[in-house]
Amino acid sequence: MDPRWIVPFAANLLLIVIARETNHYLAHFNVSVLVAGLVLPVTALRLTTGPGLLAVVLTGLAMDALGPTVFGSSAIILAAGLLAIRGLRHRLLRDSTSTHFAVALLANLVLFVAQPMLAGSITAYEAPTPVRIVVDLALSQILLACLAWWFFALQERALVLWGVDLTEEMRQDH
Repeated sequence: MDPRWIVPFAANLLLIVIARETNHYLAHFNVSVLVAGLVLPVTALRLTTGPGLLAVVLTGLAMDALGPTVFGSSAIILAAGLLAIRGLRHRLLRDSTSTHFAVALLANLVLFVAQPMLAGSITAYEAPTPVRIVVDLALSQILLACLAWWFFALQERALVLWGVDLTEEMRQDH
């Protein structure tokens, strides 16, 4: 088995912990954040399909295990997002942090819209008000912007330390 999925998955678990802790402290104000869009850019734009897909599917399963969603739904959404970004990858600057940032913001917006639709089938899930949706989205995008540069650098440096040649990875489009 190809071990390149371990590094992004470990980084994604750290991101989940940061988001969960942030949501814990924001719960007092009845708001929450979602920064799952950060897991897609490096895995979609810098890694080959196999390790990237495995990392995001496992990340989605970890997210579902902790939230009020149908188990596997986040894994499917993240996998679809990864494949969609990979489909556009030949048109993007793959090693540009600015491209990663733009992809993360857009992916996070899509995930933010898709997640409540999937959670709506859970009977204990309370539908948010329009004001809360706007506040949650704004806070999510602000937190994503604050974490993006650090998270991308963490993933790329960890991959390099793991021995992954990112230049060679980007040449392989299978």
